[in-house]
Amino acid sequence: MTSLTETVRSEISSRGLLRAGQPVLVAVSGGVDSMVLLAILHSLSKPFRWKLTVAHFNHQLRGLSSNADERLVSRTCASLGVPVTVGRANVRAFAKSTGVSLEMAGRTLRHRFLAKAASDRGIRTIAVAHHLDDQIELLFIRLLRGSGTQGLAGMKWSSASPVDPQLEVVRPLLNCSKQVLQEYSVQHGVQFREDASNASVEILRNRIRHELLPLLRTRYQPALDRAITRVMRIVSDESSLTWSIAEEWLARHRIAKKDDSRRTSLWKVPNLSSYSFEELPAAVQRCCVQHQLLALGVEPDFELIEHLRRHPGKQIEVSRTSFSSPKLQPDKTDPGTGLVLKQQQGRVTPVKTSPKTDFEPGSIELNLAQAGKKRWHGVEMSWRLKSVKGPKLPARKKGEEFFDAAALGRRVVVRHWRPGDRIEPIGMGGTVKIQDWFVNLKLPQARRRKLLVGTTEHGQVFWVEGLRISERFKLTPGTIRRLHWRWQRL
Repeated sequence: MTSLTETVRSEISSRGLLRAGQPVLVAVSGGVDSMVLLAILHSLSKPFRWKLTVAHFNHQLRGLSSNADERLVSRTCASLGVPVTVGRANVRAFAKSTGVSLEMAGRTLRHRFLAKAASDRGIRTIAVAHHLDDQIELLFIRLLRGSGTQGLAGMKWSSASPVDPQLEVVRPLLNCSKQVLQEYSVQHGVQFREDASNASVEILRNRIRHELLPLLRTRYQPALDRAITRVMRIVSDESSLTWSIAEEWLARHRIAKKDDSRRTSLWKVPNLSSYSFEELPAAVQRCCVQHQLLALGVEPDFELIEHLRRHPGKQIEVSRTSFSSPKLQPDKTDPGTGLVLKQQQGRVTPVKTSPKTDFEPGSIELNLAQAGKKRWHGVEMSWRLKSVKGPKLPARKKGEEFFDAAALGRRVVVRHWRPGDRIEPIGMGGTVKIQDWFVNLKLPQARRRKLLVGTTEHGQVFWVEGLRISERFKLTPGTIRRLHWRWQRL
């Protein structure tokens, strides 16, 4: 038995990830990580009597390459004698119709497929190939977004499916580096396919992977992986304790049921049941609010949590971003529909649902590879590219902006503003919620609903009609192609 196989076997046994004789659904994309996971689980399946089934989801984002991934997975499963189920969906169309990023659209549809595939076959455990490098990259993504302790604690070895809490997702490779997985594939002849999009630095995760982490390892901390893993373990333990205290308080005040299955701490939880919400430590207050937001299907970002806990009775409008149950497919929830919440004595409740007419649904996708013109919802937009060098701007006129074309990518999406949208306005030195930005600018609500925004195909806002552009997409000394963007209300 190889050292990697023995390492994975030890982690599975010591952490109770898989039981002998149980059926397991293995998520396999065709990349090196998941193909090595399949190879290792297959090599261990006989002594542990696991009944493996492979699930492959074709995102249909890379044309012939996506189909080649599917063929490789099917061919490998046939050679191993492992049954395989394949799902397909037009991720790009789903992202366009719902207004979410390609990554979020792919993740949503993939998890729905995995949950349905597992449920249809009576399987309760899904094995995925997240590894140590994924964990470290995720920490920096969440750190840059200002996540709380639960986010910085990273992925757990096992957790509930985001679609169906009755299903368990396990990660047997979480302590294994990408390099170790690649070495295993070479030594054992494991075939895999590279996803060309992994090299694109237009995606935040890839910039962290290819630019930030190599710099930190070379110039600041050669033992970065070990240091980050230690920090995440400390944060995870402290977060678990705080979460347990919050759950205890919510249960005793009959706001939410206590989930004993989530408790990982062996410490006795302090009894704060006699405390009012306002008397609780701030960290526990945040967990109480976060717990309820998750139950409502609302993304629990820091600004929202702080508003609710510090302003009892004051209403705030948010948007639902949770996964929908596969039993409810297709998801007919209008992504533009907002939810109005308030917090009173620690209880977060919906006040009302905003009318669907408040936010216009739908979006259009524009191809920036060539000059074009498009009318949509009373606005005429035109664009053209020009080869330039540096950040020098021509004289600007009303209704036009200039962007770094390489930073934007080949396609952008135009739609109306929605609750939850964020932007990094040029010159402001940080991201803001567009909703808060509108409030500070004292824009009337009727005008807010009409304003268009432009996003990259990955969901990053680069333009808000008539307001500042995003810092991330401005012209820089490294600009080699400039996008001239014009618009006019008809």
